[in-house]
Amino acid sequence: MPSTTVSRSELFSMLGRSLDEDEMRSAFLGCKAELEGVDGDEIKLEIKDSNRIDLLSTEGLARTLRGYMGLEEGIPRYESRPSGIEMKVDPLVAGVRPFVVAFCARDVELTDEILVSYMNLQEKIHLTYGRGRRRMAIGFYDLDLVEPPIAYTLTDPGQNAFVPLDGEREMTPAQILTDHPKGCEFGHLLSEFDRYPLLLDSTGHVLSMPPIINSNYLGRVTSDTRNLFVEATGMDFDTLSLGLNVLATSLADRGAGIESVRLLYEDETRVTPDFSESPSALDPNHCNRVLGLELKREEMTELLRKARFRAQEVGDIIEVAVPCYRGDIMHQNDLVEEIAIMYGYDRIEPIEPSIPTIGRPDPLEDFSDTVRELMIGLSFQEVMTFILTSRENVTDRMGSRRLELVEIENPTTSSFSVFRPDMLPSLLEFLGKNTHVAYPQRVFESGDVVFRKGEECLTRRRLCFAWADSKLNFTAMKGVVEAVMDSLGVEIQLRETTDPSFIEGRVASVILGGKPIGIFGEVHPGVLTSWQIPVPVLAAEIEMEPVKAARPPLT
Repeated sequence: MPSTTVSRSELFSMLGRSLDEDEMRSAFLGCKAELEGVDGDEIKLEIKDSNRIDLLSTEGLARTLRGYMGLEEGIPRYESRPSGIEMKVDPLVAGVRPFVVAFCARDVELTDEILVSYMNLQEKIHLTYGRGRRRMAIGFYDLDLVEPPIAYTLTDPGQNAFVPLDGEREMTPAQILTDHPKGCEFGHLLSEFDRYPLLLDSTGHVLSMPPIINSNYLGRVTSDTRNLFVEATGMDFDTLSLGLNVLATSLADRGAGIESVRLLYEDETRVTPDFSESPSALDPNHCNRVLGLELKREEMTELLRKARFRAQEVGDIIEVAVPCYRGDIMHQNDLVEEIAIMYGYDRIEPIEPSIPTIGRPDPLEDFSDTVRELMIGLSFQEVMTFILTSRENVTDRMGSRRLELVEIENPTTSSFSVFRPDMLPSLLEFLGKNTHVAYPQRVFESGDVVFRKGEECLTRRRLCFAWADSKLNFTAMKGVVEAVMDSLGVEIQLRETTDPSFIEGRVASVILGGKPIGIFGEVHPGVLTSWQIPVPVLAAEIEMEPVKAARPPLT
């Protein structure tokens, strides 16, 4: 989920009141946001809905909070007047980055703090909603320096050199993609094309090379800037239009006058921003059925207005108007969620399901979680490997063991053709693929194995752990095995044994209640060579169910 940082003083100024930390924590939940912390004037938030890009801005948060706190209701009124500015869209951009949207904002009051907040909003939209600038890339410009009309076109890599933002020398588009930091970071978005997008004013000055970088002349915005030209380019017009509306309404909330721009596409003319509302509808019976409440229609209508929608009862339904900066309302269930938030989840009493059985954690899973915590406490790192493997991995590469395996009848690949009968090969494969990591390496896995016993196929839970280091010995691993069993409250014995995967004389069985439940020892050098592991490895594998059964009950 996206995170954002807003100025506490700016937020409280727009809200018209201040909040202490507990009040903020409660109020932000009504904005589908969670307070992560307060550091001086900075409020750090995690937005719980990635579709609510309006909440990434101070203005959007304040707008939603005013509704949740009962200070305002309904949709704020936004208007734009024609700027007289036109942007001509070259048909050639259709094959590269086909769409552009824009607006003007006049009489903008920009302090350094407000300017930083808009730059942060721009980058947050780029990163989240804009999918790393692929779906949407935004540019801000000093409108007083721009000479309309504006052209959105393509350029050859070696033409139209300009000074990129915060740069000191002119660079061609080709040089920007190879030598400029932003070109290196986002150049992959244009790497497959022979010509690149460019925004030019009527005098030939470059506004930007989207989605890479603005020009230093027209694209430098400071606290002295009073009139802004804002554009966004991308792959889908509706996506861009929503993002542009978020920017335009945020500036309007700051008192800026918003002016529209005419976009002259080859086959049509479009005007942005579009502040029109989107229609939706809610079935009150459906709402109560989903929430398990008995709300009256007028209550639902009031809660929707509190959520900053326009709502009214019409016959058997509630007609709802969705504001231009909300792109997350796609179904009436989205409206039900808004009602639940405004009503308060804490006011909805939970009801125990009327079913014949009630779910509870599986005892073996609870025990496995205890074992995992124990292994982590012993400085082992948990890994998770596949239960399917290859016959070669569990036989030839483990000392030519002869095993009766449970095989897949029609495997799509030989790499996943059998069930693993034990987990040691999986951990050795992991260690073999991580020889570039510093030693010692301590890894473990708690998981299932599948093996044959006569005509039966059995599934068992096991713990396997491995320790790779050049300074290890058998005694060190014996201490770990005994520490694990002692911590689990069971007494074990150790008995010398043999196994082709381990060095003879350095391998032992783990005995519990007179029966072998596991094995540990130093892995055979031939096995290590087959996995290309350059250091000694000691490993253990133990059945978990007998240990769980022998463990004394908790008091």
